Amino acid sequence: MAGVIRRQVLDRVFGSGVSGVVGAAVVGWLVDQLRERNEPELLDTAHLVPGETYTISTRPAPTRAERKIEKRVVTSSRKLDKVTPSPKATRSASKQVERAAGRLDRATPGTRRAAKRAVKLNHSAATLAQLTTPSPKQLKLQAALDLHVAELARRRDEALNAARTKHQRPVRREFR
Repeated sequence: MAGVIRRQVLDRVFGSGVSGVVGAAVVGWLVDQLRERNEPELLDTAHLVPGETYTISTRPAPTRAERKIEKRVVTSSRKLDKVTPSPKATRSASKQVERAAGRLDRATPGTRRAAKRAVKLNHSAATLAQLTTPSPKQLKLQAALDLHVAELARRRDEALNAARTKHQRPVRREFR
């Protein structure tokens, strides 16, 4: 019922054409944003006994350097994905090797058919090996990605440790 009333109000305000559709989408987005903003988020629950302490440390907002490194991680990952063969190609090549091996097993040894199937198996195995062996470019991109990820993790750990030590104003509450 509320949806019908809302649709009628939006039709009257924005009209029933393209502007009405756009207006309804914007209003829907705004309503969703307001709902998300007011809902509290439960992070953790703890049942403390007398004498126990509970410390909460939040990671500060990322610095400019961290955001730059995050961009490098994303771009390195995209570049690596571009040069890495798809899993579909690898799966199909391995299936082709399995089929060729099965056909070779069924062929009578020493015949011309067995020789042709052995050549086909060798060719399929070479294709699979080429797909699964990382190229020098892939190794270089993977090393760069690992370096950026490690640098980002190090920076985030440093920021969290600095936040823990910088604002050492623990709130002490005793539960009895």
